[in-house]
Amino acid sequence: MRLHLHVQLVWPLFLLLPLLAQVHSLSSISCRSIQTRKSTLYSKDGKHVIGSLVERRDVHKARHEVILLSGADSSSSPTLLQLIIPFFDQADSVGSSIWPSCLAGAILLCHSPTLQRALHDKRILELGTGLGLGGLVAAAVTSPKACVLTDNDADLVQRLQDHIITTQQQESEQQTNDCDILAKQLDWRDDNNHDDDDDDDDGYDVVLGFDVAYYYHLVAPLVATARANLPPTKEKQLLLVLGQANRESQWQLYHHVRDGGYNPVTDLHEPPWSEVDSSTTKMLLYELQMQTWQDETVTEEEAPVDGNIPIAALLHTTEESLVMITPHDYVATEQDEEAQMMSF
Repeated sequence: MRLHLHVQLVWPLFLLLPLLAQVHSLSSISCRSIQTRKSTLYSKDGKHVIGSLVERRDVHKARHEVILLSGADSSSSPTLLQLIIPFFDQADSVGSSIWPSCLAGAILLCHSPTLQRALHDKRILELGTGLGLGGLVAAAVTSPKACVLTDNDADLVQRLQDHIITTQQQESEQQTNDCDILAKQLDWRDDNNHDDDDDDDDGYDVVLGFDVAYYYHLVAPLVATARANLPPTKEKQLLLVLGQANRESQWQLYHHVRDGGYNPVTDLHEPPWSEVDSSTTKMLLYELQMQTWQDETVTEEEAPVDGNIPIAALLHTTEESLVMITPHDYVATEQDEEAQMMSF
């Protein structure tokens, strides 16, 4: 009888062991639900730190925080800007990820007084905004007149617009910027590439794009959209498109703006933009170092580097004062273009 009683007591405990192991596993996952990733932008030669940012994702709270720092060391560098972007996890959506060029663009916007002055009190249009990081940073640090963030993904745009409204309501008491921020759907890959809902017939002063020219067939409609929304009548206008320097499409975009190119929509060869608006066009090169996503308990020194990514910034402007974005800019040459294509 005692043996039978002993078995009855031990057997339930034996059954509980796998459950206890699962509870421990879930507890470990819970501890790892907060992850961080640091990205640092360097000059092309890697000798100068332009700036850095840290992303912090909390899966349980569905919260994605971005902290832009003044230097490379997050423990000692003052915070320049801290903002929340929409938490959107959809594997089949291109826009639900933050791409390297967008991270680099956010850092440049925060660290370039020259760029901030050029965008101040201007009407900004961002193409392919995705999670909105680039446009939200621009709105926060440049005090523009208006900032319109566009994307083709309707679900993404709705979430971004809801996020903008919620953020503005939460910060209404501290609101010091009169900038109008709006997220809206715009597919610049079709013939109707102009923002028809724009209540200003003069169009925009600035068009931004981060990692939008990733395929060759996107170059012509991207140029057409930028041209349609940057009318030649504007005395001061700016086109800034960042992409990976080892992508041929980024260089094709550069040549299309600088040298002119074929427009399949109009079936015409368009002239260089400089012949229309007396502007300058250049490609600036940088290098972005990205760490891998890590548990927040892992120190920066322990976090492995995911990779060093060459970044190219197409800068087209009529602003005479905007010669460079940062003091450490490097203007690309034909040899640089050839070297990037060979390294791809």
